[in-house]
Amino acid sequence: MFKKRGQVTLYIIVGIFIVVGVALFFFLRSSSTEEISEQSSSLTDAQLTPVKERVAKCLQEVSGNAFEYVGKRGGYLTPANSLEVGGINVAYGLYKNSADQYINELPLLTVLANEFSMYFDLDQGKTEFKKCINNFKPLDYDVKELSVPKVSMVITRQGVSIKADYKLLVSKSNAQATLTTFATRS
Repeated sequence: MFKKRGQVTLYIIVGIFIVVGVALFFFLRSSSTEEISEQSSSLTDAQLTPVKERVAKCLQEVSGNAFEYVGKRGGYLTPANSLEVGGINVAYGLYKNSADQYINELPLLTVLANEFSMYFDLDQGKTEFKKCINNFKPLDYDVKELSVPKVSMVITRQGVSIKADYKLLVSKSNAQATLTTFATRS
C-alpha cells in the first residue's frame, strides 16, 4: 500500500514541477516581448506608402515583361511542341499528330497564370525585379529583404490580379515595420 502512495506522490511532485516550468516559460517569454515592443515603435501606413508604391510599380513593370515573354511563346515559358519563329520557340496552338488527330495545345487560363508566375523564378525575372527595386534607393528607408518575392497571378473577367508574397523589414530612425504581401491589377 505504501509503495503505491509513494508513486502517486512522486507523480504529483513531477506534475507540479512541469506546471511551474511551463508557467515560468510563458511569463518570461511575454515579458521579453513587451520589452521589445516598448523599445521600438511601428511605422504608420502613410510612412510605408513609398515602399509599397515601389514594389507595386516594379510588379507592374516586370509583369509587363512577363506577359510579353510568355505571350511570344504561345502562353508557355518553354513550349514543348513549338516552331522557331524569329529566334523564339512559339507553341503550336493546334497541330495534327501522327494519327491524323488535331491536338489543342492552347493553354488554359490557370496554366497561363502559372507560367506567368514562374517567370519571376527565372534568372531574367529575378534580375529585372532586383534592378527595378534598386535596393529601394533613393528612398530614405533601410529595407531588408527577409524573403524572395513569390509572385502569383489570377486571371478573371475583370482583369488580372498580381500578388507577391515578399517579406520586407522596413526601418526609419527608431521605428520599423514588416510588410509581407503586395498586390496590383493589370
